[in-house]
Amino acid sequence: MWTKRRLLESLPKEAATRGIVAPPEVPEAQYWIPALIGATGVVLCLQGGASILLGLVAIMVGIGLAIRVRYRVEEAREALAAWERSRYCVACDRTLSGYTETA
Repeated sequence: MWTKRRLLESLPKEAATRGIVAPPEVPEAQYWIPALIGATGVVLCLQGGASILLGLVAIMVGIGLAIRVRYRVEEAREALAAWERSRYCVACDRTLSGYTETA
């Protein structure tokens, strides 16, 4: 029973199994798009008139996108943590999640 990290480090670069046991990617949190939309909303709100409603909508969209980015990164980090905890059985070629090693 090997950890997936240990198995991945022991495999040669061209091994086909590397794709099976590779860790999930964690995307970088890019908040510049939601920040840009929110800033545009603030500018629209400052224009006055009918632009205020459009500005408020843009601010809410920016906030919603920022929350979505945050949850995507959190889910990816949780998937990476689960990958770190999982074990790989070399004999039967299976991944075992939630496996705890006994002494």
